[in-house]
Amino acid sequence: MNENRFRIAERLEEGASMSNRWFQYGKTVLAGAAGAAIFDLLNIPLAWMLGAMTAVLIMQNGLKKQAVVRTSWRNGSFMLIGYMIGSAFTADAASKLLVQMPSMLMTNIVLIVSCLLIGWIGAKWTGMSIESGMIGNIPGGLSQMIALSEEVEKADMTVVALMQTMRLITVIFIVPMLVVHGIVKMSEATTPSISTEASGASLLTAQDWGVILFVLVLCLISARIAARLHVPTPYMLGPVLVVSLWTGTGIPVPALPGWLITLPRLLSGCHAGAGMKFDRKTSWRRLILFSAMSSIGVILISFATGYALTFLHPMSIETAFLSVAPGGMAEMGLTAAIVNADLAVVSSYQLFRILLILFAVPPFLRWLLVKRKF
Repeated sequence: MNENRFRIAERLEEGASMSNRWFQYGKTVLAGAAGAAIFDLLNIPLAWMLGAMTAVLIMQNGLKKQAVVRTSWRNGSFMLIGYMIGSAFTADAASKLLVQMPSMLMTNIVLIVSCLLIGWIGAKWTGMSIESGMIGNIPGGLSQMIALSEEVEKADMTVVALMQTMRLITVIFIVPMLVVHGIVKMSEATTPSISTEASGASLLTAQDWGVILFVLVLCLISARIAARLHVPTPYMLGPVLVVSLWTGTGIPVPALPGWLITLPRLLSGCHAGAGMKFDRKTSWRRLILFSAMSSIGVILISFATGYALTFLHPMSIETAFLSVAPGGMAEMGLTAAIVNADLAVVSSYQLFRILLILFAVPPFLRWLLVKRKF
């Protein structure tokens, strides 16, 4: 009898805990939606992602309210973004990209070397270790650079995490603003609004929805396989591969309706904001200042490199800049979709840099910092 009472009490406690958890989820999403709505009213690019990220960031670090998110939010949003990016890879686009492989290599080498030099200068100015400065300034993934900092003896993992986070915030705010409200307006291009994207939803037939659902199932399967194979950002790269192979056969996939793109942006922004924590930022003012300045410097170098790229290949300055910009493939891909840049080219350059940084840069840095004692 007592055992049954104990089980009932345990279930009630689990139910209350789950209810509280869902309440926290709802509070986080509402905060993100409020920030997204404000950014949308202010006509800020990627409003549903950046606004949600900013609101949740303020909620957690400024108001000291805990933000609770689910990893499935990020994975689901990455899968839909992978669908969108993969749909741009036609057979014709793939043949053109093969010609640009040397340019992909050279532009990314220029960017990575510039970041390493800026990190070395910053280490001298701020007093941190050279290892922390160089690793913290590489335009790679946050988790991969933190893992690398754990392997290098004199690298400070906390410093690296802060620098990478500051770079991410600076780049994903400045680059879309610069492209949408600067470069595009100067070139007198027209920017499609969210309402334009959403209007495609009414044109989708039952057959289109059937194809979308079938391809999304394939995307989920490919993402799970990629995760088991430890592929970087598997929930994006798996769908990109599947959808690009699908479109490469000459069969196009239907475009996703606007709401199916807006919702993942909101959830992805909430997830990103919840992951940014600045517990010790008040004592690191010089480091934060350097991180912001170095990010701006790298953006300027990226713009100059992208401008040079337009003389080598027939592409717009928007496409060239977003291809070289030190942001994530998701953020730069979404910006490319907004300004009608060549999504296949942008995502290819971004993917090439991710792979180069993941597979070539860590061994080089270990050799440079540990064996050569730079």
